[in-house]
Amino acid sequence: MKTIKVTGYDLPLVNHPKIADVPIHPHQAAMIDEWNTRDSFLLVTKTGSGKTAATALPVALNRDESGDNCAVFVYPTKALIEDQERSIIEFYEQRLKLKVNRITPDDHQHRAADIDLVRLDADILGEFAKGGHKADALERLLNVSRTRIVLINPDILYLLYSLKYGRRGANSIAALQAYQTIVFDEFHLYNGVELANILYLIHAARAFRAFRRVVLLSATPHPDVHAWMNKLLQNPREVTMSEAVQHPLAPQPRRVAHDVNLTPLFKGKDPVSVAAKKAQELLSLIHI
Repeated sequence: MKTIKVTGYDLPLVNHPKIADVPIHPHQAAMIDEWNTRDSFLLVTKTGSGKTAATALPVALNRDESGDNCAVFVYPTKALIEDQERSIIEFYEQRLKLKVNRITPDDHQHRAADIDLVRLDADILGEFAKGGHKADALERLLNVSRTRIVLINPDILYLLYSLKYGRRGANSIAALQAYQTIVFDEFHLYNGVELANILYLIHAARAFRAFRRVVLLSATPHPDVHAWMNKLLQNPREVTMSEAVQHPLAPQPRRVAHDVNLTPLFKGKDPVSVAAKKAQELLSLIHI
């Protein structure tokens, strides 16, 4: 059975003056350098290269800018929201040494912290509402007194901006004016009606003076999506892994992906049996 080798890769690290003790990738440095001078970005890098961190970084660095220190991160699935919540908290607390106040239906106290973080989907919003109107709960969660990041699915925002919450949603729309940044992760996963809804959402939100800065994160953007984004956002700044930045290189690159050997399974064979047999063959190489 022929084995396919997928080669891993390294990415260089640079030292940025705004976070001198935390080496970052050139595309992350480029986002910091241009964050306050651009109103739209298309970040196109490989999986595992730190796309979310590239946007979470400048939000954190802007935390003392009361007019531009809050952001909405949009994810197409509940699982991605949960995964990225863990990733962002870990990045802030372990690498940047910032204190995150995670707001949940069971714990929504206003503790001393650098950044508030709220994760929302339809079920969680219902828990926050506790039998009341979801629009009222959403308004409470969107009102800010310091840096806040809201992780959300596109459905809630679409319902809000298409006025499905009725008059009660007006205050939530007003509250979103404090959020000058919206980030769409895994943007390549949107297509058809979902993509049309996202385009409407961006247009409507900007008409209501929210989300001056739009950031699209994608590993493999479709050429047609490029055309639509260029038209809607007027040629966003495209950032890639090959960015050339004027910052000193760190001594060692970061291993982003390791080499992987893939063994295809032929049709008709039980994959569990094949995997078990292969595990037995490799048992002597496994170190616990």
